[in-house]
Amino acid sequence: MILIASNKKMKWGAVDAGMELQIPYKFDWLGNFGNGLAPFSEKSKLGFCNEKGELIISPKYDECMGFKDGLCAVAEGGLYGFIDATGKYVIPPRFQMAEPFFEGKACVKIGAKYGYVYPDGSWMLEPSLDGANSFSEGFAAVRKEGGFFFIDANGKQSGPLFDDECKSFTSGMALCQLNGVWLIVDNNFNTKSTLPEFDWVSLSAKDGLIMVSKKGNNGYGYADLQGQIVLEPEFDEALAFNEGCAAVRKWTSWAFVGARQMKVKIITNFQFDNIQIFKEGLAVCKLKTAYHFINADGNILTERFSNAQCFQSGLAPVQEYRK
Repeated sequence: MILIASNKKMKWGAVDAGMELQIPYKFDWLGNFGNGLAPFSEKSKLGFCNEKGELIISPKYDECMGFKDGLCAVAEGGLYGFIDATGKYVIPPRFQMAEPFFEGKACVKIGAKYGYVYPDGSWMLEPSLDGANSFSEGFAAVRKEGGFFFIDANGKQSGPLFDDECKSFTSGMALCQLNGVWLIVDNNFNTKSTLPEFDWVSLSAKDGLIMVSKKGNNGYGYADLQGQIVLEPEFDEALAFNEGCAAVRKWTSWAFVGARQMKVKIITNFQFDNIQIFKEGLAVCKLKTAYHFINADGNILTERFSNAQCFQSGLAPVQEYRK
């Protein structure tokens, strides 16, 4: 969900990977690009511009989710619908919540129940679920009447019922909890690993690592898919790996960690006030009063911004810096 939160005294634009300003500082706020369009704010309303910063859809929305697969979930008057790249409603506002389309289906909410719609607005699965996630790798993790399970592209249950939790598939694997024990299952729902020593786990995308917290230990760290610790859970917070890097926090300071051949090590000092995950080779970090970009070798680029977001489609939204 995209909400507007920034210092309106400084305007937003966008830079490329060489830190050249491609969209001049002119927006109250600017979001990430998807399908060639990015949300921007003007007088607390959201519209969309192209990669040159030109107006494409006038600002009139209260919230939006960003374009994906040619459609974007937007909110007006407290209800969500879906617009196309011209701003025309393809699905009129009628949902209390709407997620972007993934694999041709979008998770939506009517009243207290969740279901899924196709891009033409017809139902794949009418609202009947107590909780639901977007589709990933052919399945969606859902909850109904206290049980957790997966559904396939036809809305049918696939695999067993889990009594605690199940998380979306990533790289052919999903994390599920049964009788208080975390399991890693494959897309045939065969158990690949059992992880009884952890009370919290989260799968990192494409890096073969999981974020973990041991039972009786409030810290966070990383383990491989067999549950072997690769970085001790001694941190107050940990972020998922992306592009071979992740971030960890001790007290109020953040550092980056890197993974090479399943070995994880800290690659920067604990010096950052805020951090975002790596995308397209660079990550956002806050150092004292300014935001910077940092590469995977731990080198901080010299350009300073009042705020910044991660790269997507070759551009990163940034807010001009003033002391």
